[in-house]
Parts: sequence; C-alpha cells; structure tokens
Amino acid sequence: MNYMHLFRFITFRKRHLYEGLLLIIIALGPLFPAKAQKQSSHKWIVAQQNLKASDKGPGTKDKPFKTISRAALLAMPGDTVLVHAGTYRERVTPAKGGLPGQSIVYMAYPGEKVYVKGSEIWKPIWQKIQGHEGVYSGKLDGKMFGAFNPFLVTAKRLFGKKSLGQVFVNGEQLTETDNKEDLYITSGSWMISPKGDTLYTHFMPTAEKVEKHLVEITVRDRIFAPHERGLGYITVRGFDFEHCANQFPSGFYNPRGGNGAPQAGAIGTRSGNHWIIEFNTIRYAKGLGLDCGSEGAYDIEGDQPMPENVGFHIICNNIISDNGAGGIAGYKQTGSKILNNLIERNNSLGWTAPETGGIKVHFFYDGLIEGNIIRDNDCSGIWLDNVWYNSRVTRNVIINSTGHGIFVELGEGNCLVDNNVIAFTKTGDGIYTHDASGVTIAHNLFYANSHFGIYMRIVTDRMTKGEKGDRVMAGTKNEQILNNVFIDNYRGPISIPLASERVKNNISDYNLFINGTQWQWEGLSPHSFVLNLGNGINDKEQNKKALAKALTDAFAKMNLPKEEQPNIALWLQQPFLTFDWWKAITGNDQHSFATAIEKGKVENGAIEKGSMSFAPGEMYIQFQTDKPFRQVKCNPVPGVDKDFYGRTMPSKDLLPGPFQVFKEGYNQMILRPGFN
Repeated sequence: MNYMHLFRFITFRKRHLYEGLLLIIIALGPLFPAKAQKQSSHKWIVAQQNLKASDKGPGTKDKPFKTISRAALLAMPGDTVLVHAGTYRERVTPAKGGLPGQSIVYMAYPGEKVYVKGSEIWKPIWQKIQGHEGVYSGKLDGKMFGAFNPFLVTAKRLFGKKSLGQVFVNGEQLTETDNKEDLYITSGSWMISPKGDTLYTHFMPTAEKVEKHLVEITVRDRIFAPHERGLGYITVRGFDFEHCANQFPSGFYNPRGGNGAPQAGAIGTRSGNHWIIEFNTIRYAKGLGLDCGSEGAYDIEGDQPMPENVGFHIICNNIISDNGAGGIAGYKQTGSKILNNLIERNNSLGWTAPETGGIKVHFFYDGLIEGNIIRDNDCSGIWLDNVWYNSRVTRNVIINSTGHGIFVELGEGNCLVDNNVIAFTKTGDGIYTHDASGVTIAHNLFYANSHFGIYMRIVTDRMTKGEKGDRVMAGTKNEQILNNVFIDNYRGPISIPLASERVKNNISDYNLFINGTQWQWEGLSPHSFVLNLGNGINDKEQNKKALAKALTDAFAKMNLPKEEQPNIALWLQQPFLTFDWWKAITGNDQHSFATAIEKGKVENGAIEKGSMSFAPGEMYIQFQTDKPFRQVKCNPVPGVDKDFYGRTMPSKDLLPGPFQVFKEGYNQMILRPGFN
C-alpha cells in the first residue's frame, strides 16, 4: 500500500468529514437564534460557472458573484465566502479582517474543486522555428500584465539570467532556460527573448497540434494576500492555489533600496494575526509557497508600519509542494502552529542561497511545528533561524532532504526537538546546529543520514539574545541529547565541539546506537563519534593540542595498553572516537548502549544487514525484532508528553526513540504521526 496515498486519503477523509459538518452548519445557520449572531453572519456565494453570476449582483445562491475578489471587498467580521467549483484567475485581497469569535471565512464549497491561479491562458499566433522540432515562438501581449510583467523581472540568486515568469502546458510546468542552445535540445523548456516581447516554447513530443495545448503563463506575484498589513482572524480553507510569479526572498532583512526582497508567498498573511490556513494545496510558486510572519525590513506594497501582535496562526492539513524556493516561511511571529501538513519537492529551482526550507522561520517565539510529513525537498526540511525561544518541533517525519533534516541556528535556549523521524538526508545531518544553545533533542530516530545523526558547532562570532534578554556571544551550551536512536548515520552518530568558553554543559545519554543495517562501512569505524574544532577558537593549533591532550588523558584514565593508542598526529587528521573513547573523554552516554558491528548479534544490539527496513516511498519502517530497543531504559524528559503516535508517554522505563508501542518480535511502524 502506498502510504503517501494513505496520507492524502486520511487527510482528505478528515477534510470531507469536516466539510460534512460545515454543510450542516451552513444549512442550519438561519435556525440559530439571532442572539447568537451578534454581528454580521452573511454568506456570500461565488460561482463563476453559474450563468447568472455577476459581480454586479447580490452574491446570493441564485445570483452569485463571478469573482472571489468581489466578495472579499464586502465581507465583514463573521461572514463566510463560499466559493463553488471553477478556476479563478485573480489575486484575492481581503479588505477587512475578522474579530475574536467573528472570523471571516473563505472556503471552497465542500466536495468541489476550486482553483485560484496567478496565471492566465495564453493563445498566441504560434510561429514554428524551422529546423527545430517542437519549438515555437509567440508574441506576448502587454495587456495581459498591466504594471507587472514577470518575464521582464530577473529572479534573484539563480544561476544564469532567469525571470520570474513561469509556463505551464496542459498542467505541466516547463523548465526555463536562458539560451537557445539549451532550448533546442530540451523538450519541455522555454525562454524569453532579450527584449521580453517573445516567448519561445519547446513542447514535449505529442501528436496534438500546438494550438490545442492549454498554455498558461504567470502574470501575478500573489494569489491570496491583503493589500493592508495586519489583518487578523481570517480563515482560508479548501482551495487549490497554483502558479505565482513571486520573487526569491533574498536578504529580506535589508531595508528598501538594498539587495533584498521581503518574504512574499503565493499565499501571504501580510503581517497578520490569528489566520487559519487549512486543507489547501499550494504549489508552483516561483518563490515561496506561504509566508506567515512579518515579511521583512520593509513593506513590499508601500510604507505601512510593521504591525504588532503578528502570528498566532494555525497552518494545518495543507499540501505544499513544488514551489521554486521554500514551502513555508515566517519572520518574527509569536504563538503560531504548523501542524499535519504534507510538504514536498520544494526549492524545485535549486536555489543554493539561504532562506529555503520545507519550513524556514526566524524569531519563532512560542511556536509549534508538529505532525508534518516533509519529504524530497531540495533544501533543509525544517530550519529554525535566529531566535526560536520556547519553540517545539515534534512528531514530524523528514525524509530525503538535500541539506539537513532539522537545522537550528543562532539562539540561546528553550527549544525542544522530540519524537521526530529523520532519515536519508542527501548531503547533511539529521539535526545540525550552529551558534545555538539550549536545544533539547529527545526520543528522535536518526536513520541512514549522509553525514552525522547530530552535528553541533560554532561557526560565527555573532551575538544573540540571552535568557535574561541581554546580548550574549552565541555558543554551544546546555545542549541535551537524550533517549534517541541512531541507526547507520554514515559519518557517525554525534559530533559536538571540544569544550571551550563558548562550549559548556552539553549532555548526551540514554541513547541507542545501532550499526550494520544499511551498508558496508568502507573503512569507517563503527559508531564513530567526533569532538570537532568548531568551538569558537580560531587558533587551529591550539585546538588540535587541546584535542590531543583530551585523548591522551582519556587513555591514561582508561589504563589502555600503549599498543591500543593511535598515532596522535595521524589521528588528528581524522579524529574519530570509538564509543569507549567518547565516553571516557566527554563523560557522556554512560547509560547508552552500542555494540561493535562485527558481533552482528541481534541480542547484543547490533543488527544484521536487512533486519531493519525503511521504505520511504511507502512510508513505513520494519524491525525484525524489538530486542535492541529494550537495551536502554530511559528517564522522562521534561516537556515530552507524548510519543510519535500521540500516545501519553510512560512515567518510567521509557524506550529510546519515538516509538513506545513495540510489541515482542516483528514490528512495522507506519510513518504518519497519529496513525496508530
């Protein structure tokens, strides 16, 4: 069974149950006493396919509006905008926000497909390019664009000269190129002429005449976002948002006139508060799919001041995929929750600059990221950057990230990362932190990541906000690595910095380390641990001397024979530690369990190749035995109240890792939070 399809089935089963309740509420609305409706509770109906639809009408069932924008202009707190099936090519700009208990609800009519697109259908007079099969040109009509022509705007930070435009043929996205040589040899590609008035398209091979193709080109840089900043209490439910010509948010923190662009997703809350964005599909933005914070150092649509009270959003049960840069981004917000979304194939254009992530947030106060499936993104899965005080990342599945599974950068405390499954990172670590202190990493599963399971270090001399509100030098302090399971992470389970003034009080214990299920080790030692030199001391020789002394002192402490001690000079070139050396030098993992790979006995905690199987496409992991997971009896970790499946954590003798539901013998864990 394909568990990605299962995810969609369960998500939309929940959606349909919810829609059924909404239909009942809609039908019974007039029966509720007038006293319960203190303010407006009007229902505006939009149905473009209705022959009587007109924006000059009353917006009723019999005479609906033709556009969502008309309803958005009129909707008051407590109102609902019900949108029937169709493709709406417009930017929806709510004129007003709701009030506490009186949200304005925009929703697709239950059971109907409602597309809102930032593109228009393009029907030029096609000119065949002789000598190049499938290549045609067409003239662009400036009237399609108005003041904004994305094909004349350069995309920031992409290789070559690419525009903000996008082209879709029969629903499929074509690849932009900036030269005719690549265009001619690549079917499914397009390019814009140097003057920006002609678009060249290399169609995929087909027997259909070119005039029969449905060709859509992007013309808008937002799809759903108010013009006014700071609107609150808006619900957006059940839409399919597609095709947006928005800019990459490079240097969004720079003032106007600098080399930056504020965060501006296809869907944007415009520095608002208390939005609910649920059961939508958001895809094919040139830049970000969704922005939910304060946008950046200046207002992209004028000089409106940055509002206070930004955040408190609920972003849940959406599918956010195939966006050119990131999936979700948010700068400066409080109390937001990002829950149960499917986030996949984002950064599809391969930006190598920062600001990409399945989820990328800055100044994420009191926030929660829970229950998401984040897979196949060409960037880090979750990236918490520059202050994440009192935030939690829990019960997520993060697979096949190009980058790190979870990246925590620049902050000083109170971040809980627990009960996540992080596997198969392509170029990074399961969890990577730099210039970050006070992160508790507990009950996670790190499986076959390409670098370390956990890698911590200091990279810069930046200052950050301390626990007392003062400015302190960033470090790697008060980190806790507790009750995790590490399986076949290629470079090793853990790498943390050598102790220094900026590296203190880091604890690792009650972890389970397993090797040998995935690959031969190609000369690497099993259970390789590393004390890295990213400790804020720039004197490399001083670092190396301190590291050599730490190992020499550990050998003396363990009374190891001299013949078992390595050549220190050679060892410093690749300073891997065995499990015993790691414990002796750091004092960590005294209650953890690891076994040498060559023993290969299930009973002892090392696992034979193939006895654990992770199926990322089908979204499950199989264990032939439960015995390794019972080798460590863990203590509770404050704040970790439930396991991967949402079950209450036991009060004692906890198992390491995210699963507390092992039965004797064979186990198959479906990797959808809350499934079991």
